[in-house]
Amino acid sequence: MAWGTELWDCSDVVAYHTQQSIEFIEKVSKFTKERSRIEQDYAKELRKLCKSFHPKKKEESSLSVHKAFLGILKETEDIAGQHEVISEELQSKVYKELQNLHNEAKQERKKFLDGEKTLLRNLQQSMNTLDNAKRAYEKSSKDANEAFQNFQKADKDMNMTKLQIEK
Repeated sequence: MAWGTELWDCSDVVAYHTQQSIEFIEKVSKFTKERSRIEQDYAKELRKLCKSFHPKKKEESSLSVHKAFLGILKETEDIAGQHEVISEELQSKVYKELQNLHNEAKQERKKFLDGEKTLLRNLQQSMNTLDNAKRAYEKSSKDANEAFQNFQKADKDMNMTKLQIEK
C-alpha cells in the first residue's frame, strides 16, 4: 500500500480517523438494530390491532362500509407484513453486514497499529545503534588524532628513542 507524502508522520491523525470511522459504523449498526426491533414491534401491534377488530363470526354483510372496513383491516395486515419484511431484511442483511464491517475494521486497525508500534520500536533501536556507533567513531577519531599529533610531536623531538616514538 503506497500512501502519498501528505500522510507521512500523521499516524495519530490516521489512527483518530479510523477510530472515528469504527465508532460511526457501530452507531449505524445500533441504529439499524433498533430500527429493526421497532419495525418488528410495529408489525406485531398492527396485527394485534387487526385481530381485535376483525369480526368474530363469519358475517356476510352487504353494507359497503363493512366491506370497506374489512378492506382496511386486510390492507393493515398487509402493511404489518411489509414491516415484518423490512425488519427481517434490516436484521439479516444490513445489520449483519455492518457487524462484519465493524469487526473487520477493528481487526485491520489493530493490525496496522501493532505494525506501527513494531516499526517505531525498530526505528528507535536503529537510532540507538546509530548513536552508539557515532560515539564510538568520534572516540576512535579523537584517539587517532591524538596519536597522530603525538607521533608528529615525537618525530620532531630528536631526544626521544625509537621505542618511545612508536609508543
